[in-house]
Amino acid sequence: MSDSLLLAEARTKHARGDHAGAAAGCRTILSATPDDPDALHLLAIILSEVGLHSEAAPVFERAIAHGGAEPTLLYNYGMTLRVLGQLALAARAFQLAATNTVTDVDSWIAV
Repeated sequence: MSDSLLLAEARTKHARGDHAGAAAGCRTILSATPDDPDALHLLAIILSEVGLHSEAAPVFERAIAHGGAEPTLLYNYGMTLRVLGQLALAARAFQLAATNTVTDVDSWIAV
């Protein structure tokens, strides 16, 4: 199965609340393509949602390093940093997310 199909399946599982299945799909993609920014982003979201914020933060950082400063990615990273108490870094992530798009209202509110 192609990475794009695996990612679509992982997103569907995530949307249905199957965190374990979605994470497994992301890890399958990452075993073949370790720097896939979309799989990294989804895995980081899942880790954050299940309370593994300390594990999620470096995965978000890898996704940013390999996928660029996409506003939704930066916003999600900022939310994880905020939970970790890294407020200055969280504010910077929110600010970057907000300045990269004028339609990202959540980021503007978070700043």
